[in-house]
Amino acid sequence: MKKKTVRMVTLAVLSFLLIGCAKTEESSAKKNKIEPTIPKVTTQQDVGADMVMLDFASDDKIIFHGYFGLFVYDLNTEKITQSIDLKPINCNFTQGDNTCVVTVNKDGSEVNLHPISSENMYVYKLDDNTLEEKVYIEMSDPFKMSEAPRDINEKSYSYVSGSVKFSDEDIGYLAGYDMTLGSLRYVRGDKEYVIFK
Repeated sequence: MKKKTVRMVTLAVLSFLLIGCAKTEESSAKKNKIEPTIPKVTTQQDVGADMVMLDFASDDKIIFHGYFGLFVYDLNTEKITQSIDLKPINCNFTQGDNTCVVTVNKDGSEVNLHPISSENMYVYKLDDNTLEEKVYIEMSDPFKMSEAPRDINEKSYSYVSGSVKFSDEDIGYLAGYDMTLGSLRYVRGDKEYVIFK
């Protein structure tokens, strides 16, 4: 009888511990999930000292960021489809000790945001619009940008940012006619997309 009681008490304690640990892991995972917020921007807003950075470009979409937020622009619908405010996660710095390094995977489905002064990073998954804080791990095979060709500035842009060379020899890049978000364009070949309308 004593052995039976000891076994039942042991089983009860183990069950309690296992359930407690599982709930702790579950609540810990929920704590790391962050609800992405949409940034408030205007067409008259200044692009900032570092301008706008192109992080990813494909035939269908571009991903870019600045201190004002991170944006996904659909080239087919010619609209911003997703965006996150970077200020709540301290990724709105483009210079200094708190600079936020942005990397995108090759298919443009995941964005890593890493404030360099932190041991953590934020992973933004576009497919389900989730943002999660994790321990920083360098992205193994990120999308690679090209340097903007020097002859691009012939079109009287105030600035040109990043570029991508496509297999059809077209070059895609961000450019602005002045230093406001309203003048921001994505240019690919002969086509110009007005980003903020």
